[in-house]
Amino acid sequence: MDAAAAVSYYKGVEQIFNLVSVLNLTAYQWPDQACVHNGSEFDFIVIGGGSAGCIVASRLVKTGKASVLLIEAGPYPPLESDLAGLYPFLKDSRYDWNFTSTENELIGEYHTKDVVHMSSGKMLGGSSSLGFGCYRRGYPHDYNEWAAITNDTSWSYKSIAPLLKQNEKLVDSKLLKSNRYYGTKGNIKIGKVYYERNHPYFDALEELGYDYHLDVNPDHPLGFTNLMFTIGDDVRQTPAHKFLKPLKNNKKLHLLVNTLATKIIFDKKKTAVGVEILTEHNEKITVRARKEVIVTCGSIKTPQLLMLSGIGPKEELEDKGIDVIANLPVGKNFQDHVNSLLFYKMTKSSLAMNLADPHRYPYIIFDGYVALNKSQCYPDYETICIHFGESLTFLGLCAFVFSYDYKVCDAINKAADNKEIFMTFITYLNPESRGEILLKSTDPRDNPLIIPRYYSNETDIDKHASYLADFNRIVNTTYFKKVEGLFIDPQLKSCEGLKKNSMEYWKCYTIAMADTAHYFVGTCSMGAVVNSRLQVYGVKKLRICDASVMPTNVRALTEASVMAIARKASNMIIKDHGLR
Repeated sequence: MDAAAAVSYYKGVEQIFNLVSVLNLTAYQWPDQACVHNGSEFDFIVIGGGSAGCIVASRLVKTGKASVLLIEAGPYPPLESDLAGLYPFLKDSRYDWNFTSTENELIGEYHTKDVVHMSSGKMLGGSSSLGFGCYRRGYPHDYNEWAAITNDTSWSYKSIAPLLKQNEKLVDSKLLKSNRYYGTKGNIKIGKVYYERNHPYFDALEELGYDYHLDVNPDHPLGFTNLMFTIGDDVRQTPAHKFLKPLKNNKKLHLLVNTLATKIIFDKKKTAVGVEILTEHNEKITVRARKEVIVTCGSIKTPQLLMLSGIGPKEELEDKGIDVIANLPVGKNFQDHVNSLLFYKMTKSSLAMNLADPHRYPYIIFDGYVALNKSQCYPDYETICIHFGESLTFLGLCAFVFSYDYKVCDAINKAADNKEIFMTFITYLNPESRGEILLKSTDPRDNPLIIPRYYSNETDIDKHASYLADFNRIVNTTYFKKVEGLFIDPQLKSCEGLKKNSMEYWKCYTIAMADTAHYFVGTCSMGAVVNSRLQVYGVKKLRICDASVMPTNVRALTEASVMAIARKASNMIIKDHGLR
């Protein structure tokens, strides 16, 4: 099998799911589409039905003292979102915004169409309904950075940790025996999957000085472990399912799906009083907010909506003919984690096809957090390691899910020579490079321009290359020698003539095989666009509570942090409006 055939298979399955989705089989589980007309009023309007929006809307409604309109641009989640094994078939579907970077992005050369494909969920639950369902909180150091930037200790890890716990329901029997960190009474079930196949790799990594732990947490901040998932009862545990779905019959909640917010409306005193929307029937109407407008559209769509509404960099708005309400650096400070992939040919595979059970996670996987300075209490890089027993699963991930050039994926698969492939994401967790989001046009139906500028700070190239070189020492371990484990060189044209394993080679390889980790943050950050209570500077009754407010990225997956931000924002809103 080659990459083209694998992509054709994935697209074919996806088309079948799209046909089934016409039946709207999951809609019965959710609150009905609200009946809203021009001028309809609500206490709060929440724009964006992703993780943050579902939590904020749910908690405000459950006070019993406020009516909430939740607006989501996408539809209800489909069946393939609910089942853990089917998430790869959501990419490039109508449940994905299908964002791409601009064409001149440095790391786009070995991707299809020379752009970075930046998936983001367009359905209830947002990216928590689209992504790969793993869970990691981040480090005390990360949250303490936020507290220092905002000069507000309520953003410190000590203050945020209880909010994280309140969202969690640990169901892992091994971890429950000695649990000190995770919540057990929250909405989101979390637990690990333990794979026998991972054991020899943990042994190999311990040989390199990297410990195995049952869990990576503040007691053991560095090392390797089995991944934790937001999967319980054989279904994905998204905030949409666990916070919003139980409100199906609550008359205080008003839900609009397939509805695009096009503009926030302000009065003469710069108070947010409503939202202009484009309904599922393509009708443009305005809905009104008595108390607050709350934006939870994420790090790409939130800045776009603000700029369309007159909040953003003065010169850029004036260039588009938009009246400026507040001159703020909206869209700046774009941050992401960056992956660069390593591939190894291992022993002849005994693994079954990974896509066999739609209820189970589709890959055999583990992760780790590594610091080159072992005295550090937070990592420099993360690794996510996956085993592939056959070509279809590997090529599908390489060419379809991550959109690498077919020739690159085919070269790796051919070099594997029908052996098991061990693939590792080396994820640079704290890049210094910064990008931006710009308006492409004043049409809200146009996606904005995404300019990540990965590796624009050359320090990032040097650091990331050193992390790849560090992990690649695994080829010298006892286990790798025993099974004749070998690094697969994809024979990249841009790296021709460079000495293998030299730092020049690793720097070239790092850029060529880099990809987004899809953890976009920072574009409406605290201290620049919003204050520490998440209120937008220069206007009234407008608040943002999603990943865009994070001034720096966490050194982990962002889902847990976003849910904690939403819970904290809910607490602040409830207090500010006396809803207790």
